Amino acid sequence: MKFLAMVLAPLTVFASLSALALSPTNPPKNPCGVAASAPVAYFNDTNAALCAPAPFGTGTVPTVRVNKAGMMVWNYCPSSTGAWQAQWLAGTWATISGASYLADTAAIAAATDPLAQLNSILKTRVTTPIDDPTLTPVWCPFADEMYAGAPKPVSAPASAPAPAPTWVVAKNGTSLTRPSFAVVNGVRSFSSKTTIAVGAPCDLVAIKLVEGRNTYGQVAPGLVAICSQL
Repeated sequence: MKFLAMVLAPLTVFASLSALALSPTNPPKNPCGVAASAPVAYFNDTNAALCAPAPFGTGTVPTVRVNKAGMMVWNYCPSSTGAWQAQWLAGTWATISGASYLADTAAIAAATDPLAQLNSILKTRVTTPIDDPTLTPVWCPFADEMYAGAPKPVSAPASAPAPAPTWVVAKNGTSLTRPSFAVVNGVRSFSSKTTIAVGAPCDLVAIKLVEGRNTYGQVAPGLVAICSQL
């Protein structure tokens, strides 16, 4: 799972926020002391939202947590892989301001592109890296809950089963028919009973006999002929 921290404008706007994401090109940092086995690594990224949270965009409804140090808010965004990505914010009580809450929320709700409006707000509001020592006491206590709470990945639609091979009575030189043979208790007669038109359908589910390089399939109840796959 990839994690990106950001401000969620529909909630109280913070003046001290940050962005974070997984990257193979930056030295990993672990400001919350997460266990080495956890699928989390960090680096400072641009302040861009993955999605606008519900009810304005495709994200989930935000979750809010508070402690003595401040407030943390997060939500999850869908991705093209089916996995959900988390985006979050953190602010100390000293930096939180509710003055812009109504204006920012109204702007996002009225915007033709809520995500673009949210990113415009982020560019103004986000000023402090999420791993700053003043912010880690705010969100680290809730990090495990956030990591564990992502919705289950959306399963890709099951692919349609491959169509069953189509078998027909095999060609027989220039003849338009081919001999058919009776089958009794799974044993084919070696005397031709009748003929069957070349290209007629063969039912290899009902009867299938393989003799050397030849495959016999049912062409009528109790009758088989040499068949080939289209």
